[in-house]
Amino acid sequence: MLRLVGALLILATLAGGVLYFQSDVFHTKANQTIDQWTKWTPENITKDPKGYLTFALSELEKIKGQLDAHQLHLKTELEKTAANIQREQLTEKASGNVLEELKDTYRTAKKVYPVSFKGKNLDEVAFQEKVVEVGRTLDTARENISRLEKHTGHLNAEIKRTEQEMKNLTEKRLFVQQRLQNLTLDLAVGMSDELTSKADEIAATAKAIKADGSKAQQEALELIRDEKGKLQGESAREYFEKAMESK
Repeated sequence: MLRLVGALLILATLAGGVLYFQSDVFHTKANQTIDQWTKWTPENITKDPKGYLTFALSELEKIKGQLDAHQLHLKTELEKTAANIQREQLTEKASGNVLEELKDTYRTAKKVYPVSFKGKNLDEVAFQEKVVEVGRTLDTARENISRLEKHTGHLNAEIKRTEQEMKNLTEKRLFVQQRLQNLTLDLAVGMSDELTSKADEIAATAKAIKADGSKAQQEALELIRDEKGKLQGESAREYFEKAMESK
């Protein structure tokens, strides 16, 4: 049960960083923005290039704010994950040391009970329960570290992707700003071809902030399934014997 609780906590850590970007609220907002972009057909852009550029600049400013917020959120999650890894490493070290002490005690006692451990006399059942508790705490810590390290990799990749999207966004904003500054009635017709050729590229930026958290969530769900299977499939006695035989 302790391992399952640990798995649930790691699920919260892994999934928490991406749930908003997978939520109905976020998708509704993103879809509304994309719907607005689709209204600007090549014909409509040609008819009203200034209106298109004004709309595009306004939307790109909004996207910049969303990307900035997303970047900050990712970095905050990265810091939390690093802290969680450090905490799990401390648990791994502490429980590993205790398990080694239990093994030494078991070997010294030569399977004769009760066994004295840290000032307490433990009968066979109590000693077995202690070994299983400590061993499973150690296993959970190691598995959590592995999942969290993978999550760190996903976060770093998403941060890098977001940084690239921000660079792309800056280029698009400069393009729109320059065309707005230079726009006159004489240039409007000649500029329409350039604007229509750029429209799809600029509109695609509206989709750039959709983060994919499926990998992190899937790994966390697999961990929970693994833990349930282990708790159901392996008795405390079997686990105890395996732990005592390990080096």
